[in-house]
Amino acid sequence: MILEALEKTSAPRAPDLWLVAADDAGRGEVSRLAHGLRGVGRCVEIDHRSASVKSQMKRADKSGARFVLVVGQREIEEGQAQLKRMATGDVQGVALTAGEIATLLA
Repeated sequence: MILEALEKTSAPRAPDLWLVAADDAGRGEVSRLAHGLRGVGRCVEIDHRSASVKSQMKRADKSGARFVLVVGQREIEEGQAQLKRMATGDVQGVALTAGEIATLLA
């Protein structure tokens, strides 16, 4: 009843973005980005299990995430990563800032 009153459905919402950590440096960065993106209303998921990139990508695909962003030491050093649109496979470069990423998720 409470959920109906709040006009919510019981089905979970697919994430706008799944952030994949490629290495230890990436784990800290994806946590920071997730916090910033959630702060502007985006539905963002990360894997807290320290799983492989392949495993994280599979989970992102199963979740129905619209976009995936892989972040590791190299991306942090460059300040940029590749944002992948899951439906089409299209890839676009994006700065590692919550503001720019949020704009591209719209």
